[in-house]
Amino acid sequence: MVGSNDLNKSAKFYDSVFISLGIKKVKTTGKYVCYAQKITLTK
Repeated sequence: MVGSNDLNKSAKFYDSVFISLGIKKVKTTGKYVCYAQKITLTK
């Protein structure tokens, strides 16, 4: 888990980093953002 003072800014950063690793955003709330590997989403 990684903390942040600016959730939107950090989510934008991790979205761009994780896409190249095959990791996708799966849920966003006002308090957290969840990511998962794309291969685990199809099982």
